[in-house]
Parts: sequence; structure tokens; C-alpha cells
Amino acid sequence: MAVAARCFVAVLPPPPLVEAVTVIDRPARPGLRWTPAEQWHVTLRFLAAVDPDGLAAALSAGPEGELPGGQPVRARWGPRPGALGGGAWVLPVRGLDDLAATVARATAQLGVPPERRAFRGHLTLARARRPEALEGLARPELTGDWLVEEVVAYRSELDAAGARHHLLGRWPLRPRRPLRPQDSPGEVGFGP
Repeated sequence: MAVAARCFVAVLPPPPLVEAVTVIDRPARPGLRWTPAEQWHVTLRFLAAVDPDGLAAALSAGPEGELPGGQPVRARWGPRPGALGGGAWVLPVRGLDDLAATVARATAQLGVPPERRAFRGHLTLARARRPEALEGLARPELTGDWLVEEVVAYRSELDAAGARHHLLGRWPLRPRRPLRPQDSPGEVGFGP
């Protein structure tokens, strides 16, 4: 059995979303730490300390080694970044509720119990020690969507500089029906 590690399951942002978020002004402020682009993700489920091999097995339990019950979904980002809970600056991401529930069911016996509150998908852009550090940050309109075709799992290590994520694996989402043209990835849009 592997040593337990802090793990989470997530969706990675597509290149158009990464490009859109990269243009946001990121001022240096006391008590504010911007998340590096290589760590951007939308967490579907945080598990805390689990056996990474057990997590991989739960996510691979589908008939062809895929996430059981998982299928591609359309996710939408935007419309604007904002504060979440006073400690994070995030860009909302919608459309992942069913996928998060599927991941929670597949991993229910692992780690901390799945949260009972409603899922709030988001891309964390910055973390703040104090809510005041988030005041006056740029809120450009950033909208777009993409077809999510896989989930990823990471092991996370915390240190003084923040979190470092190590990829454990990728799991495909298999459609239950043929994809239609409207299921193809969308384009990024910018507001005024």
C-alpha cells in the first residue's frame, strides 16, 4: 500500500481559457499570492490524505479503464472573476456539477466525505491572507466554453511558497451517445 498523500480530482482549463486569464492584471500586493498558470485547474473533489493507488483504481473502475459513469460535458467559464469566501480570487466555471457528482460517487469511500454543499466550480487565480487584498482587483469579462473529455488527479504538497501539484494520471470521459457538432469546443469571448 502506498503512503497516503493529499490528493484531488480536477479538470484542466483549455488553452483558450489559459490565454484569456493570462491577460488579467496581476498586481503585487501584501497578503496576495497569484496562482501560477501551471497550477490552474477546476477541483471536482478534494480528498485530503488518501492512497494514490486507491484513488487511481477508483477512477479507473469503468469497463475500459475510464471513470465509471463519466461522460464528456460542456463547461462554461465567466462572466467575471470575483472573490470567493474572502480568501480567493476566482473565475466561475459552470456545467461541471454532474461530473463532480460522478467523481464524488466513484471516490466516496476515499478520503474525507464528499461535501454536502452545492458544487461551485471555479478556477483559482489568487489566494489572499486577508479579504482586503482582493479589493479593487480587475474584473474583465471573460466568457467561453469547452468540451471536457477527461479528468485528472493530483498529489499536492504544501510548503512555504504554496502548493506543488504532481500529476497522478488522466482518465477519459467516454460519451454514451455520439457527439453532435454543437458538442465541439467553443471559442473564447472578451467583453468590453
